[in-house]
Amino acid sequence: MRWVNYHMENAGVTRRLTNFTTDINDSEIYTHLLHQIAPTGSGVSLYPLSVKVA
Repeated sequence: MRWVNYHMENAGVTRRLTNFTTDINDSEIYTHLLHQIAPTGSGVSLYPLSVKVA
């Protein structure tokens, strides 16, 4: 959890992981984490966070 929250802080994301089951469930933290740790040029973006689900 500390590792994930470290990357959330470095990304400027205020949300923190406190429970692996519920906090990863909506994929917001997971999306930010992947964007933060992915190599430059890998095509990982925060675009999925801007998509509205009907």
